[in-house]
Parts: sequence; structure tokens; C-alpha cells
Amino acid sequence: MQAVCVDDVCGLEVCSYAKPIDFNYGLIPQTWTDSKWGGHGDPLSIVDISSKLAKPILSICDYRVLGVIGLVNRGKLDYKIIAMEVSEANERKIETLQQLQKAEPERLDKVVEWFS
Repeated sequence: MQAVCVDDVCGLEVCSYAKPIDFNYGLIPQTWTDSKWGGHGDPLSIVDISSKLAKPILSICDYRVLGVIGLVNRGKLDYKIIAMEVSEANERKIETLQQLQKAEPERLDKVVEWFS
């Protein structure tokens, strides 16, 4: 999998990670977690848990937001929006993280584990 970074550390490029990544990971443009409220000041992250893993870099997709995971990264709030492509979510009848957990109990656990 590939993740595109846009921040002071990576710039706009494909990032390399120490652990394998089995989901698409990117950002939602024109959003941010405001540093005055404890956020890290970067765009909100999106974790695409759709089964279609290979997507072109900087592709734009229609997603259903299933939920949010709140993490702490370097002492700052770092929210991860958990989403699935709308067409797959409709086909699988998944609208919430609870329904995802029921359909694929290990899927969300793997995402949380990857970020820890």
C-alpha cells in the first residue's frame, strides 16, 4: 500500500513506513485539527478500509464515513477518519464502525495496531 504525506516531515510524496500497511491512508484536503484546540495542525487523516486497495496517488473517491479514532501523536490530538468507498459500503450494508466490527472483527483492530 502507499500513503501520501503532505506535511513538514514528508512534503508531498509517497511515504515509507517501518510496518506494512494494509489499507489506504491519506488526507482530507482543506481540513485540519486546530492546534489551539490540542490538534496537530495538519489536515484530517483518512483511513480507507475498502477492499480495493490499489488506488492512484491523489485519487478522489466518494466515501462513507464509518467513524473516527482519536489518537495522540507527539502529545497532540490526531484523529483518523475511518471510511469505506460508498459503493462497497452500500453493497456490504456497512454504515458504522459497529457494523464493520461485526462483518470483519479483526479489521479495525489491525488499523489501531498499525498506528500504535
